[in-house]
Amino acid sequence: MKEKRISLIFKSKKSQLSPWIMISIVIVVFVIAYFINKKYPLNGFGAEDREKINSILSSIENCKSIAADEAVYKIGIQGGYKNPPETYLDLGWSFIPYYFIEGDIVIPKKSDIEKNVGVLFDSLLDYCSNLIDKGNFSLKVLRNPSIVQISPGKVSFNIQNYYILEKEGRSTKFDFRDKIFTKNYKLNEMYEIAEYITDSHRKDPSLLCMSCLVDMAKEKELLVDFIEIENTTRLVVITDLNKTSEYFYQFINKYKEKESKNNDISISIKKT
Repeated sequence: MKEKRISLIFKSKKSQLSPWIMISIVIVVFVIAYFINKKYPLNGFGAEDREKINSILSSIENCKSIAADEAVYKIGIQGGYKNPPETYLDLGWSFIPYYFIEGDIVIPKKSDIEKNVGVLFDSLLDYCSNLIDKGNFSLKVLRNPSIVQISPGKVSFNIQNYYILEKEGRSTKFDFRDKIFTKNYKLNEMYEIAEYITDSHRKDPSLLCMSCLVDMAKEKELLVDFIEIENTTRLVVITDLNKTSEYFYQFINKYKEKESKNNDISISIKKT
């Protein structure tokens, strides 16, 4: 395969927080602190220590949200994988997996993608948690693999960790297990389209029901692009343009020469 350089551009928007948003954030922090103190009485700790503990736990909550977003985004870029599979296109900073290689179908199962999201999420959560300002406290984590479920319109995260804060011989333990939270991503719908495209090649790789794909993409409000990166190779990018930050899922299909001639597709599908 010829060496190809693919540049993926991520857009970021800088905005200023309005006073109302800042007030809302402060209120949320106080609400979190209230429920933390209610569920986890911090006996033996002074007011200053309790304030620091509440700050640390609020930061962990924030880390959960950041890690979940980053995990889902990265899994989309890497076609459902955390680590490179046997066949992939190396981008240097990342990779794109092959789902179809001249007759062989190698698309991952959704259950495997859920596990990959979970492993990546746990790794990112640990990294973020290590960056938290803990003051004079030490933070220990009793880790267990998080459980991730991909379902229509959302990805659910079920953490299985205990957090222990210690200072000068005193400690307090926080149980984060089974505190399920969700993120609104169409990873399930994107996978269904990827699966439909790839499975359609089982009988005849040169054929794809475009009207079926158009209807499916419209129903799910997604955009689908087929991009030729070589004579026999197509990059498939499925994008949710309804997200504030563009979210996409991608993979590569490689065809035999005769199949490629009948599969020269370049389309964009978006609900209007």
